[in-house]
Amino acid sequence: NFNNTRKISVEETVTKHSGDENKETKQATNLSIKENDLDRIAEQFDLQNAVDKKELKDLLKNGLKDGFKKEALDEVLKYKETSTKYKESLKKHIIDVFDENKDGVIAPDKFMLVILTLLSGTSEELFENIFKLIDKNNEGTISKEMFKSVVSDIFVLVNETKVTDSNIEQLVGSVFADIDKELDGKVVRKQFIKACEEHNYIVVSYIREFISKYNTGGRKKLKHLISSP
Repeated sequence: NFNNTRKISVEETVTKHSGDENKETKQATNLSIKENDLDRIAEQFDLQNAVDKKELKDLLKNGLKDGFKKEALDEVLKYKETSTKYKESLKKHIIDVFDENKDGVIAPDKFMLVILTLLSGTSEELFENIFKLIDKNNEGTISKEMFKSVVSDIFVLVNETKVTDSNIEQLVGSVFADIDKELDGKVVRKQFIKACEEHNYIVVSYIREFISKYNTGGRKKLKHLISSP
């Protein structure tokens, strides 16, 4: 049901220290999440019963509103069908790369990048999920700036520290120009998926390396996990 869309507004507060002054900058991150999409996400985990499913959905809902704390990461990852060693390694990596403020909270869009990437069962599913992360409001199209935001997160996810903002700007500009065949500054889902399947963009290579490294516990299919707009 396309109308069953629930926008969750997340307000991230970043505290910056300058001498004795504390400055707070607030940045709103909007994710458009559907109830049935949460159902599909939950179904990809190793759940034993309906109680497990409800608990996992509640964890995801709370995290999407308030961010994912370390304790929430433990609870979500415990439902992932893989070894304890793998889970601990993944949790440590998520915290190391995405807990920029060292406050123990991972932003919702960054955590969902990890989850949807690891749950993708095919290349098409992976590219569709990346598109959905870019298209946060389910508008069906993405712009270059929206694309750049997720590409930046992907470089952080794979711990690529040598890339500069200028490198990312050039990369995003080149890739987006290649995909935007209509030259109207907008790209639809089919265009995005087709281009990613046909070209080995470096950002796609990085994502695949991440999956290979951290999804050693086996992947489950994610077909139609995220509803089409």
